[in-house]
Amino acid sequence: MALTKVGKEGVTGISNSSNATAITIDSSENVGIGVTDPSTWSLGKALHIGNKENNLWGEADYAFHMSQNAYYNGGWKYSHTDEATRYSQEDGKHIWSYAGSGSANAALTWLEAMRIDTSGIVGIGTASGTQPSYFNSFLNVQNNASTSDHASVTITSGSGGYAGLHFGDSDNGRIGQVAYNNADNALTFTANNSERMRIDSAGNLLIGRTVATSNTGGHFITPSYGFFENDGTPFFINRYNSNGDLLIFRKNNSGVGSISTNGSSTAYNTSSDYRLKTAVNYDWDATTRLKQLKPARFEWIADGDDAVPVDGFLAHEAQTVVPEAVTGIHNEVEVWKDGEELPDGVSVGDNKLDADGNTIPVMQGIDQSKLVPLLVKTIQELEARITALEAK
Repeated sequence: MALTKVGKEGVTGISNSSNATAITIDSSENVGIGVTDPSTWSLGKALHIGNKENNLWGEADYAFHMSQNAYYNGGWKYSHTDEATRYSQEDGKHIWSYAGSGSANAALTWLEAMRIDTSGIVGIGTASGTQPSYFNSFLNVQNNASTSDHASVTITSGSGGYAGLHFGDSDNGRIGQVAYNNADNALTFTANNSERMRIDSAGNLLIGRTVATSNTGGHFITPSYGFFENDGTPFFINRYNSNGDLLIFRKNNSGVGSISTNGSSTAYNTSSDYRLKTAVNYDWDATTRLKQLKPARFEWIADGDDAVPVDGFLAHEAQTVVPEAVTGIHNEVEVWKDGEELPDGVSVGDNKLDADGNTIPVMQGIDQSKLVPLLVKTIQELEARITALEAK
């Protein structure tokens, strides 16, 4: 391999044979590998790599172009047959593009894939690199770089009063969003261009309205199904203009209960359809079991000096008679479970301890409505015995 003069005056190359040039450095300090004229497409210094002389962006299998000039302001191109990509710096912006149509040559139509502008805003798939005009975007992603009316995801900084994540089908179409509203310090959730839910500055969760008030006029965006209220009521559910379910409970996608309204009444419903039951028996002794229950009067510790006696049951005592009415285990405490990060010296199954070194109780609960069938059956048995006595 020898250093020779190849072509026009002032061009020095490294030749691997008497007729071929491997590397060329021209008088402007452009470098070409596999090309005879590295200044092609360059108004300044450039590096060209190709495998076919004089056809860098034609049918060459692989080609690479890096330059600093008025067109790119610094950047590079890569081509594989008719596929090409380009990175450039234009007025401080970083732009990544790909070939949209035509052969891999200077006449290519470049479609922008991504850019980072001088404000640090990132655009992906946007047609011109600008973000939707309604938002001051940090990041905008569109599904088609040639148009602006396709689905997009935008992360914004708060221009126009909204900071958050936006979904749209055009520059100004907010089909859906999760955003922080600077106007009233609320986190809002929008679907189909309308606000459907928000968490306001007081921590209230509002569904179907924008103001936490019991006034039903003027505040609804859509008919309301419920919201948290801030007037001292911790949870307020409102069904507007019709009877029906307020809440529906499901297990494995099957309904197991609901809370519903009818007129001015509320019903707390649990599944009871006969088609869900088997081994139905009407002949059982309720009176004997009822006498095992131990109704008591007691005061709640949490009420302190304000405590007043109330009627009820101790859960574990009622559990021995009507187990379906009680949840939890008598004297249960929290224990360390498999999969939890265990402190040093602690094993799965060991009791968890609070800051004072005491065990942490898991309290039992009772659904006293589950006692109703036992009460009704006992009354029926008593009525039968009374009728029999009266007949004598």
